Amino acid sequence: VPVSLLPHSLASASLVAGILYKKYDMGIPLARQERDWYRLGLCLYRSTMANWVIRSSEEYLLPIYERIHQELLGCEILHGDETRIQLDGICRALCWSHVRRYYIDSIPLDSRGKEISGSKGAEGREWCDRLFQIEKKLKALPSEKRLQKRQELSRPVLEGFWAWVEETSAKYTANESLKTALTYTTNQRKYLETFLEDGRIPISNNDCETSIRPFATGRKAWLFADSPAGARASGIVYTLVETAKLNHLDVFDYLCYLLESLPDLDHRNQS
Repeated sequence: VPVSLLPHSLASASLVAGILYKKYDMGIPLARQERDWYRLGLCLYRSTMANWVIRSSEEYLLPIYERIHQELLGCEILHGDETRIQLDGICRALCWSHVRRYYIDSIPLDSRGKEISGSKGAEGREWCDRLFQIEKKLKALPSEKRLQKRQELSRPVLEGFWAWVEETSAKYTANESLKTALTYTTNQRKYLETFLEDGRIPISNNDCETSIRPFATGRKAWLFADSPAGARASGIVYTLVETAKLNHLDVFDYLCYLLESLPDLDHRNQS
């Protein structure tokens, strides 16, 4: 007889997988799911579903999460977004797409919402675009060759850009957004040049931002975690959901497979 997923409850692997799928892939908070389950004839309270999410994550999904974490720690290069913790022994590389956005935000618009030509913000954007155009040409090259080409092509562009930043910063401007862009660029110069040190490092963090977009979208729906245990469970499930998507797996089927298989395995005693 298969082991029960959560003894003394009506939770099945497919039911819990469906709850996880709806919240962490579809962005449907538990309170909204509660109403939908009631519409289907099942009285399933939000507190009950939250308990199932936490217990399933800690009892079954945590080992998978920890294995993924172990694999990530073995990587030499990692993407991260909005990291708010101290890290030692890490070489930081900041994103040029962020720099570009700062300058775009500083471009003045006319009454029709069209850009006013000749602005310093547009000039800053143009400098960023030159770097991205170079990267586009180097995309297919191996990392060693890409690094060499960056030294030949990107470094002169950067030297011109920093000279432009210094010259523009020295002039008075009433454009507060431009001041912010120039200040950010100047303060982060060291980390914006990191991509010149390793050909494997991209100049943009867009791939990472694309991967975490479902989390950002879902967060707007459920706003907060009720407890540290709930926050930890969310981190575990989001990790598995996004990893499944990166590997072209059906998220619901993958979660259902794990929750069906793991209760019958002595997974806590396996490495």
